[in-house]
Amino acid sequence: MKKKKVIKVGKFNYPSEGIYYNCKNYTAACSKYLSGAINNCYLDIPEDFKYYSYLTGLKDILNNYKREIDDIDLKILSSDKKYSKLTQDLVDDIKKKDFKDIKSRDRMII
Repeated sequence: MKKKKVIKVGKFNYPSEGIYYNCKNYTAACSKYLSGAINNCYLDIPEDFKYYSYLTGLKDILNNYKREIDDIDLKILSSDKKYSKLTQDLVDDIKKKDFKDIKSRDRMII
Protein backbone atom coordinates (compact mmCIF):
# COMPACT_ATOMS: atom_id res chain seq x y z
CA MET A 1 0.00 0.00 0.00
CA LYS A 2 1.41 3.36 -1.07
CA LYS A 3 1.86 5.88 1.74
CA LYS A 4 0.16 9.18 1.03
CA LYS A 5 2.16 12.39 1.20
CA VAL A 6 0.84 14.92 3.70
CA ILE A 7 1.54 18.65 3.68
CA LYS A 8 2.12 20.02 7.18
CA VAL A 9 1.05 23.60 7.74
CA GLY A 10 1.57 24.42 11.40
CA LYS A 11 -0.75 22.01 13.20
CA PHE A 12 -2.82 21.46 10.07
CA ASN A 13 -2.17 18.36 7.93
CA TYR A 14 -3.47 18.41 4.37
CA PRO A 15 -3.11 15.53 1.87
CA SER A 16 -0.91 16.53 -1.08
CA GLU A 17 -3.45 15.21 -3.58
CA GLY A 18 -6.25 17.05 -1.79
CA ILE A 19 -9.26 16.06 0.24
CA TYR A 20 -11.46 15.34 -2.77
CA TYR A 21 -9.09 12.64 -4.03
CA ASN A 22 -9.48 10.82 -0.70
CA CYS A 23 -13.27 11.21 -0.53
CA LYS A 24 -14.51 10.92 -4.11
CA ASN A 25 -14.64 7.10 -4.18
CA TYR A 26 -16.79 7.03 -1.05
CA THR A 27 -19.22 9.73 -2.19
CA ALA A 28 -19.47 8.19 -5.67
CA ALA A 29 -20.15 4.73 -4.22
CA CYS A 30 -22.75 6.12 -1.83
CA SER A 31 -24.49 7.96 -4.68
CA LYS A 32 -24.38 4.84 -6.86
CA TYR A 33 -25.90 2.61 -4.18
CA LEU A 34 -28.60 5.15 -3.41
CA SER A 35 -29.46 5.28 -7.13
CA GLY A 36 -29.74 1.50 -7.11
CA ALA A 37 -32.00 1.60 -4.08
CA ILE A 38 -34.18 4.27 -5.72
CA ASN A 39 -34.53 2.15 -8.86
CA ASN A 40 -35.53 -0.88 -6.79
CA CYS A 41 -38.02 0.66 -4.38
CA TYR A 42 -41.12 0.06 -6.48
CA LEU A 43 -42.97 -2.30 -4.20
CA ASP A 44 -46.41 -3.86 -4.41
CA ILE A 45 -47.64 -3.12 -0.90
CA PRO A 46 -51.10 -3.90 0.44
CA GLU A 47 -52.78 -0.70 1.63
CA ASP A 48 -53.61 -2.19 5.01
CA PHE A 49 -49.93 -2.92 5.73
CA LYS A 50 -48.79 -1.11 8.90
CA TYR A 51 -45.86 0.66 7.18
CA TYR A 52 -47.59 1.36 3.87
CA SER A 53 -47.17 5.15 3.99
CA TYR A 54 -43.49 4.89 4.94
CA LEU A 55 -42.71 2.42 2.16
CA THR A 56 -44.61 4.41 -0.47
CA GLY A 57 -42.60 7.50 0.52
CA LEU A 58 -39.29 5.64 0.54
CA LYS A 59 -38.35 6.76 -2.98
CA ASP A 60 -38.59 10.43 -1.94
CA ILE A 61 -36.51 9.81 1.18
CA LEU A 62 -33.81 8.07 -0.85
CA ASN A 63 -33.86 10.84 -3.49
CA ASN A 64 -33.27 13.39 -0.72
CA TYR A 65 -30.32 11.37 0.58
CA LYS A 66 -28.88 11.13 -2.92
CA ARG A 67 -29.21 14.89 -3.48
CA GLU A 68 -27.52 15.47 -0.13
CA ILE A 69 -24.55 13.17 -0.85
CA ASP A 70 -24.15 14.74 -4.31
CA ASP A 71 -24.18 18.18 -2.66
CA ILE A 72 -21.56 17.05 -0.13
CA ASP A 73 -19.40 15.79 -2.99
CA LEU A 74 -19.60 19.18 -4.73
CA LYS A 75 -18.79 21.02 -1.50
CA ILE A 76 -15.72 18.86 -0.90
CA LEU A 77 -14.54 19.54 -4.47
CA SER A 78 -15.17 23.27 -4.09
CA SER A 79 -13.29 23.41 -0.78
CA ASP A 80 -10.40 21.49 -2.29
CA LYS A 81 -10.17 23.92 -5.22
CA LYS A 82 -10.31 26.93 -2.88
CA TYR A 83 -7.54 25.46 -0.71
CA SER A 84 -5.37 24.77 -3.76
CA LYS A 85 -5.88 28.31 -5.05
CA LEU A 86 -5.08 29.79 -1.63
CA THR A 87 -1.92 27.69 -1.42
CA GLN A 88 -0.80 28.79 -4.87
CA ASP A 89 -1.58 32.45 -4.13
CA LEU A 90 0.47 32.30 -0.93
CA VAL A 91 3.41 30.67 -2.73
CA ASP A 92 3.22 33.30 -5.48
CA ASP A 93 3.12 36.12 -2.90
CA ILE A 94 6.21 34.76 -1.16
CA LYS A 95 8.07 34.56 -4.48
CA LYS A 96 7.30 38.25 -5.11
CA LYS A 97 8.85 39.36 -1.80
CA ASP A 98 12.25 41.04 -1.84
CA PHE A 99 14.38 39.55 0.89
CA LYS A 100 17.63 41.43 0.19
CA ASP A 101 17.15 43.76 3.18
CA ILE A 102 17.10 40.89 5.66
CA LYS A 103 20.44 40.56 7.42
CA SER A 104 21.66 37.48 9.15
CA ARG A 105 22.71 38.08 12.76
CA ASP A 106 24.11 35.97 15.51
CA ARG A 107 21.62 34.80 18.04
CA MET A 108 21.19 37.11 21.01
CA ILE A 109 21.29 35.50 24.41
CA ILE A 110 19.89 37.43 27.33
